[in-house]
Amino acid sequence: MSKTLILSDIHFSKPSSSASRTDMFAPLLNGVDTLILNGDTAETLSQKMSAHSIEMTEELISFANDSGVKVVLITGNHDPDISKTHLVYEFEKRVLVMHGHAVLDGVAPWSWRSKHLKELLRMYPTPKTLEEALELTTQVSQQVGSDAMESKKPSTFKLAILAVPAVFQILKSWYNFPSLTCKFLKQFAPETRVCITGHTHRKGIWIRNHVVIINTGCFGKLAFPSSPFGVVLDHKQGMVLVHRVQKKNDAFKLSKAIAEIAV
Repeated sequence: MSKTLILSDIHFSKPSSSASRTDMFAPLLNGVDTLILNGDTAETLSQKMSAHSIEMTEELISFANDSGVKVVLITGNHDPDISKTHLVYEFEKRVLVMHGHAVLDGVAPWSWRSKHLKELLRMYPTPKTLEEALELTTQVSQQVGSDAMESKKPSTFKLAILAVPAVFQILKSWYNFPSLTCKFLKQFAPETRVCITGHTHRKGIWIRNHVVIINTGCFGKLAFPSSPFGVVLDHKQGMVLVHRVQKKNDAFKLSKAIAEIAV
């Protein structure tokens, strides 16, 4: 294996997703051996979007496989049942790829579902390993994200009232995410030197306590701030390369690397 591409938060079938077709990803697959889809690829918990988003995910996997590219699906809070894989280690555990939703208290503090997530999490023993922490978050995300939880959804009026604090929680999560990720890694994966995440939809590169934290952002029509990152692991060179994913001629392409990290 030579090069691995990591993408996150495609959100197939969601109206706000900029990925309307799977063939848009074709240019991104040139020169890579493995594609890691790092969570929230599909909307498997949505009764309305699930079938189509899974169909698009399968189309992308088939398209990649036909191009000789292996695909690894990592679970996210929008698709906790899409696979059994919650993380990928690379470079002898110096690089960790995970969606990132386990880092935040209540997974998505901006959502009305968050308090129900916290209630469920308190019912379980405190996880002792990274695998246990991610598996627990996956299980709880699936329970709270299911249509069965819709009966607890606040009224439209109350949701409107909650909009302002939700924006505050989003901004707070954006600000705290790098430090919270570093704290999470110190507890569960202290050997990690580079952590690649998604989830918050805010792309960026940060250094906390000598650990590089990369958030790839999301594929959104009105993504803020701007387009997502694509991260390439160059196994021959021992490098982590960060690229912008640009949409040109209705296809996604990688820009020249904006960051190169030796591992």
